[in-house]
Amino acid sequence: MKKTTLINLSGMAFRIEEDAYEKLSSYLEAIETQLDIENGDSETINDIESRIAELFASVVHSTDRAVTMSDVEDVIKTIGKPDDFTPQRDDNVSEKKKSDNWKSRRLYRDPNNRIIGGVCSGLGTYFNIDPVIFRILFILGFFSGILLIAYFLLWIIIPKANTIEQHAQMTAGYNQSSQDRRKSGNRNYNRRQYDAKIVKSLKIVLGVIILFFTTIALFALTIAFFVLNFSVVNAESKIYKIWTGELTALFLDTTSTFYAYIGIGLLVFMPLILILYLGLHLVFDFKRGGKLVGLTGFFLWLSGLLFVIFAALNTASQYREHTSISQTFNLQPFDSDTIYIKTSPQTCSYKNLFYLNNLQVTMSDKKIEKDNQITIHKNILKVNGNPTIHINKESENFAITIEKQSYGPNIEKAEEYASKIEYFWTQNNDELLLNSRFSLPENVQVRGQKLKIIIDIPAGKEVVRQ
Repeated sequence: MKKTTLINLSGMAFRIEEDAYEKLSSYLEAIETQLDIENGDSETINDIESRIAELFASVVHSTDRAVTMSDVEDVIKTIGKPDDFTPQRDDNVSEKKKSDNWKSRRLYRDPNNRIIGGVCSGLGTYFNIDPVIFRILFILGFFSGILLIAYFLLWIIIPKANTIEQHAQMTAGYNQSSQDRRKSGNRNYNRRQYDAKIVKSLKIVLGVIILFFTTIALFALTIAFFVLNFSVVNAESKIYKIWTGELTALFLDTTSTFYAYIGIGLLVFMPLILILYLGLHLVFDFKRGGKLVGLTGFFLWLSGLLFVIFAALNTASQYREHTSISQTFNLQPFDSDTIYIKTSPQTCSYKNLFYLNNLQVTMSDKKIEKDNQITIHKNILKVNGNPTIHINKESENFAITIEKQSYGPNIEKAEEYASKIEYFWTQNNDELLLNSRFSLPENVQVRGQKLKIIIDIPAGKEVVRQ
C-alpha cells in the first residue's frame, strides 16, 4: 500500500499518495514559473488551485479515498499543461484556451448527487438547473411505464462521470470565480456527508412503498392472467364461468394465441418487474447490475411488443381471401296462390356477450352439477348471425338458395370456414319456415362469416312474410 500525506488545497483537506503529491507539486511549480506572479497572476494560481480542489472533491467521496497518480494526471489533462499558461500582459490566448477547456460541457450521470442512477442529477448539471425538476417529472410519469422505460434507457445511454476529467467536462462552462468554486466544492462535499443518512432513509422508505404496491400488482395480474375466469351471477344463483382461452380461441389460431399471450405478458409484467428491481435497489443499495437489468428489461419489453405485432399480423393474414359457397334446393309446389315465409326464433337459451359486425357472441349454459342449492353451469360459447333474405317474385322456379360466405388465409380455408356455417329451414306446404339466425359450431373460429338466403317465387304467387 502506497504512503499518503495530508494536504490543504484551497481550504479543502485531501489525502494524497506521495508520488501523486510530487507530480502535483511539480505541476503547480511549473505553472508558477510560467506565469509572472509579481504582475498580477496570483489570482490565476488561486483559480487553478480552487479548480483542482473542486475536481478532487468530485471523485474523493470520503476520507478513506486518497488522491492517486491517475487522478492527478486527469487533472493535468483537464486543466492543461504548464506551457498552455502565459502571463496576462502578453495576450489572452491561453485564457481563452482555458475557458474553452472548461466550457466543453458534456452530459454524464452524476454519481455524487444521485438518488438512483444519477440521470436526473446529470441532466440538472448539464442544463444548469435544479435536478429536482427532472425528478418530479419522472415521478409524475412513474407508474405510466413510459417514463420508467425512458429513465432506464437514459441510464443505459448516458455514461457515468467516474474520472476527474469526466467531472470537469460535466461541470464545465459555469465561469465561477475561485472563491465561488471553493465554496461550491466545500458545500457539495459537506452536503454529501450531511445528507447521506437522510437520503438513505428516504430511499429505503420509497423502496418499501414501491415493493409493497408492485408486489400486490404483480400478484393480482398473475391471477388475472393465468387463473381468472369471466363470471356472471344471475338472480337464480347460477354461476357462469368462461375460461379466457375459450374466448380468444374464437378469433386467434394457436400460433397467434401463443405469441399474443407471451407479448401481452411481457408488455404488462416487464415494467412492473423493473419497478420491483428499482424498489429492491433503493432498499438494499446494491451497486452493480442496474445497467444490465435495465437493458435486459427493455429488450424483453420490446420483444413483447414485437410478439403482439406478429400475432396481430398473423391474425390479419387469416382474412386475406374471401369466398362464398352456395347450394340451391327446389321447393315443393303448392296449390295456394299465397306462400307464407315465417322466421322462427332461436330455440336454445343464451346470454349475449358482445357483437362483432354482423355476428353475435353468446353464452349458452349446460348444468354439470348441483351443490348446496347452487347450480354450476358449463358455459359454451356460441357465435350467431342474422341472415339476409332476398325474394325474387318473378322467377321461373320455386327454389331456395343458401349462400355461405367467409374469409380465410386462402381460398380452400375460406371455403372450409363457410361450409361449417349451420342453418336450418323447412317447408310445410305453403309455409316456408326459416330460422332467424345462423350459427357456428364449437371450435370454429370467427372469420367474418355471413349467410345470404335467396328465395325464388314463381310469377303470380303472392308472398307474405310473418
